[in-house]
Amino acid sequence: DAIHYIENQTFEYQLMAITTSPLSLEYIDYPYPEIYYEAMRRNIMNFRWVKNKTYNYCKYALEIDGRMIQYIENPSYEYIKIAVNNRGRALKYISYQTGEIVEQAIDNNPKALRWVNDKTLNVCLRAFSKDITVLKYVPLHLRKKILKIHDIFHNII
Repeated sequence: DAIHYIENQTFEYQLMAITTSPLSLEYIDYPYPEIYYEAMRRNIMNFRWVKNKTYNYCKYALEIDGRMIQYIENPSYEYIKIAVNNRGRALKYISYQTGEIVEQAIDNNPKALRWVNDKTLNVCLRAFSKDITVLKYVPLHLRKKILKIHDIFHNII
């Protein structure tokens, strides 16, 4: 990007770079705060180039796309909750998974079961009750139980 070759990267030059090439944030030496927001608004993947990931930048990015959690070093519990509420698939990037976090991820997207570290019967049932295609992510030793519970439930109705 041409912005990389400009020594005095004024606000106007930075804005022009982001406007014409949304992923040019990587080449801006010292972006103005407004430039960070504009770059993320145009393409959330720009979040990975935000140098000083303040609370406001992180919250803004996570509310747009929870998967941006992967670019936050040691994310707080609050960030994790925002991420999985926005996009259950963000669980893929979260190693510290509490029951609450897993439930929120599954409620947002049952296919998040794929990335659950501790697949208990209750967690698997929760996901399966929302989307039967997640059965492929259920551990073998739980599949029969889930299918039996599913059959019993449907025979009652």
